[in-house]
Amino acid sequence: MRKIGIIAAVVVYAAAVHAQSPYVGFVYPAGGRKGTTARIQIGGQFVEGPRAVAISGGGISARVVEYNKRMNPQEVQLLREQLAELRKLPPERQAEPTITNLIRRITKLVDEWTDLPQCDSFANLIVAEVAIASNAPPGPRELRVVSARGISNPLAFMVGELPEYGAPPMPAVRRAILGKEGESLRRRPKAAPAPSPADTMTMTMMAAGGGEAPTASDLDDDELAVTLPCVINGQIGPGTVDRFRFEARKGQRLVIATQARELIPYIADAVPGWFQPVVAVYDAAGREVAYNDDFRFRPDPVLVFEVPADGVYRIAIHDAIFRGREDFVYRMTVGEVPFVASIFPPGAAVGARPDVEIGGWNLERTRWEFPLRDAEPGIHYLDFPGRGGLRSNRVPFAIDEWPDVLEAESNSSIAQAQALQPPAVVNGRIDSAADVDVFRVEGTAGGAFVVETWARRLDSPLDAFVKITDAAGAAVAFGDDWEDLASGLNTHHADAYIATAFPSNGVYFVHLRDAQHRGGPEFTYRLRLGPPRPDFALRAEPSRLAFRGSSTAQINVHVLRKDGFAGRIDLRLQDPPEEVSMQPASITGTQAMVRVTLRTTLTGTNEPVALRIVGVATNEGRVLVRPAIPAEDRMQAFFWRHLVPAPTLLAIVMNPPPPPKPVMTAFAAPAAPQAPVPTPPTPTAPAVTNALPPPPPPTNAPSAAPASPPATAGGPAPSPAGAQPVPSAGPAPK
Repeated sequence: MRKIGIIAAVVVYAAAVHAQSPYVGFVYPAGGRKGTTARIQIGGQFVEGPRAVAISGGGISARVVEYNKRMNPQEVQLLREQLAELRKLPPERQAEPTITNLIRRITKLVDEWTDLPQCDSFANLIVAEVAIASNAPPGPRELRVVSARGISNPLAFMVGELPEYGAPPMPAVRRAILGKEGESLRRRPKAAPAPSPADTMTMTMMAAGGGEAPTASDLDDDELAVTLPCVINGQIGPGTVDRFRFEARKGQRLVIATQARELIPYIADAVPGWFQPVVAVYDAAGREVAYNDDFRFRPDPVLVFEVPADGVYRIAIHDAIFRGREDFVYRMTVGEVPFVASIFPPGAAVGARPDVEIGGWNLERTRWEFPLRDAEPGIHYLDFPGRGGLRSNRVPFAIDEWPDVLEAESNSSIAQAQALQPPAVVNGRIDSAADVDVFRVEGTAGGAFVVETWARRLDSPLDAFVKITDAAGAAVAFGDDWEDLASGLNTHHADAYIATAFPSNGVYFVHLRDAQHRGGPEFTYRLRLGPPRPDFALRAEPSRLAFRGSSTAQINVHVLRKDGFAGRIDLRLQDPPEEVSMQPASITGTQAMVRVTLRTTLTGTNEPVALRIVGVATNEGRVLVRPAIPAEDRMQAFFWRHLVPAPTLLAIVMNPPPPPKPVMTAFAAPAAPQAPVPTPPTPTAPAVTNALPPPPPPTNAPSAAPASPPATAGGPAPSPAGAQPVPSAGPAPK
């Protein structure tokens, strides 16, 4: 019985370690300005023993400064007793830096502790210091925590170009209890004397009666005065509104662009499944002069505000239904900054170099030469220079193997239909609410034919509706919303797809319009017409692997089939390190997912290693090689699940601590006498057990700014000094 108990305990421990991989739920602030050093707070679970904070891309490094685990009441009481003893020390001892810092830290832990945090998944806190080089390329990065359990899921960390403002991290929010919701509100008493407006942030309760500025409450702090242009970082608490004051001149076209869902795409335990910000602008008299709660179909609001008169204005931001907690994080860019709202054409054929036309605000110019050279098929992201040398937001651009053509107006009826020779991809627009684009094709009886729109997946507001008719106008097939599981960030799959066969020889017409009868220059699309093109996409989930030394790890590989592809897919590691291998694996035509085993001979690694899995298949003599895009399985609003793409698949080899000593009595026969349970030792005060030794200086911290930004995989090459600014581009998963 003793042997069985030991084996069972080891098996249970191993299963628990595999299931409880590190998770991070938020990072605040979720970015920083290049050329600065920022202190950030990361909330997570199963992140004990944080070894490092890994951030992708060049010109950036991070080090762990502090780790504070979630404490129980007994541990908090021990901290209070320790604090009382420290305060009994003579004044000269308390003035010593070590003692002063310890008192400060324990006081903060005790004051911010709550016995019932609203969410356990980010109740453990890591404080890190992030150094961003002055030449670090701006844009999104991937942030992960490396702990004693392995590598965490990625979160977005933005590298910006503008001055940044923000309040200190929010204390833990207490879980709301029915009938006692007020206890979850964090009432912050006013400081005395009142702090400087330049150093504090306002949290106010929204008053009833829209159109007027929020009134004061006991949640208020003083509002934060900012100078434009800038980036504002914040966290929204329950029932609170953050407010900021700025001066503006008449005629300025201010862009107020918020990032919230872009930072944390899905929240598992909140409806609709993400933080939904609402932004409003008020004049000096408190009148609302601008408002926005989304940008087209995206929850993150973008507000363009043309200043009506010189003066002082205020921005207010809050959640649409006044929820809030630590992971309701936002970044809000405010100023005369460039913003691209549309691009045409939205894609091109492989090897083509079309001129692109962009629309938006505060742009340097609206026509650009296509910046991508030798781009592979898939979706790539472009940004463009704006006024003052700032870069715009990124917009998607599709590259396809099929030839493409431009829509030719007017083609709004069968009589005016544009003739096409499939296979082809049409770049077009729905110019107005009444616009219908019609295309003429020749069909053969029994011939398979596919029509697919790419619009919503390219950030177009078009809600496509497609139908095929014969020469007499009789409907042959139609298509509306079609779910593409490869598009893990979309929740309204508004692109249309039809797979059909022509009933007879003759002329057929493909009609495309907006299902909601809207239109405009931003309602762009790519329309694929032709025979089926069987293909597939792969997702490798999760986007991280943790090996024990000289052992194995497993990962799920999902297949997403296109145009009826049903062939076998062989999986392999592409250019792996010599010490890492993958057992032979394949996906049959009836499988949607397989579990793949990888093995390493390494006993440990100092840093995560990037791996790449590919799938190889053959279809009608055509060899298909497709990457397995790393992804995270994320839950939305208690129910829906999405495969959210991640930039890299990272692996680490480590030796976790030995399993706990098994308790033999748990496996004893019922008749056997039960051994007494030993008295547990008195817990050590968390201020001591949580304290980290002074970390060494980061080895990859930039000592001096190099002459040009370091090259990143798939990113743009640095422009030579004095060159004309051109759009930059970076690849994205297909």
